[in-house]
Amino acid sequence: MNSAMIVQQAALDGVTIVLGSTGALKANGDEVAVSRWLPKIRANKRDIMAFLRRAVNLITPEDETAICAWLAHIEESDPGIISEVLNKCRAEPKARDYFLWRACEVPCSKRTGGRDTCPGG
Repeated sequence: MNSAMIVQQAALDGVTIVLGSTGALKANGDEVAVSRWLPKIRANKRDIMAFLRRAVNLITPEDETAICAWLAHIEESDPGIISEVLNKCRAEPKARDYFLWRACEVPCSKRTGGRDTCPGG
């Protein structure tokens, strides 16, 4: 199982694998599920970290602004949930596409930091 598959399969099992603010690998979720995944995560730590670093480039700063604007629009303010959504968007193109689609519900000026026009929308 490659690093992308480990991150995706762990997510399906309720475990979110992210790079912490210090660059350390973190696994969050149900304790039992995290315990099940820790041996595989540890065995593949270097590859998972490299995958997550590359995945950060899947969304642009403008994409993050639009997604955060949508989360604010639906009154989601929990920092943990916001971080989880952004990390999911960084790791999974389908999640990124879904949340960018939802961001289209937000008036353009709020999605773009006050600009009147939106690229592609």
